[in-house]
Amino acid sequence: MGRRVAAVDQNGNRTSGTTASGTTTYTYDERNRLDLVKLNGALQADYDYDAANRLTKTSFGNGTEEIREYDTLNRLKELTSKRGTVELSKHVYTLDKVRNRKTAIEVVNGQTRSIANSYDDLYRLIEETIVDAVNGDRTSIYTYDAVGNRVIKTVNEVTTSYAYD
Repeated sequence: MGRRVAAVDQNGNRTSGTTASGTTTYTYDERNRLDLVKLNGALQADYDYDAANRLTKTSFGNGTEEIREYDTLNRLKELTSKRGTVELSKHVYTLDKVRNRKTAIEVVNGQTRSIANSYDDLYRLIEETIVDAVNGDRTSIYTYDAVGNRVIKTVNEVTTSYAYD
């Protein structure tokens, strides 16, 4: 088993760690947020934040980036991964007032998958429709008993029943 050595700053933030792979260093910005991660001096990740303290971009040492956008309630609404000008993946979300995912559109390697969810008045998932060019489309319908247990799940007309003691 390899020896591990770690160092922390006066705020309790890890500033470095050494393992058999080498030394990883961590630096923080003036607001005490993780800013840079380097392994043996080579950039691994660079983190950017907006004025609301939200992580907006992560730049990786291999040239890829993750860009995050948020809605007015500070919830993640979009996550895009790219290398240079080439978009590798994109995920776009909408949420309801209690943070249940209403819709999602995911594009990975040019393939699109969309998800639409419906909820009952108690915010329980009752229907999920997935349109997926790679794995096929499906609709799932959920039914609950009087105390909130899921008792039936139907996926593309195939039903599974659940029983509870």
